[in-house]
Amino acid sequence: MDEKDVLGMLGIIAAAAWLILFILAWSMDTARMGDVLILSAFAGVLAMIFFTICD
Repeated sequence: MDEKDVLGMLGIIAAAAWLILFILAWSMDTARMGDVLILSAFAGVLAMIFFTICD
């Protein structure tokens, strides 16, 4: 397992975290939705970074 495989797995984990947080944000009340959407956006950016590096 080389460095690109590890980065690909980290990208998959970050993408899954993005999806879970995005779904969770829409099931919450509006007062907390903004905070969870910010975390979701951060996880999405991490996934894009990991997938770009491992490509």
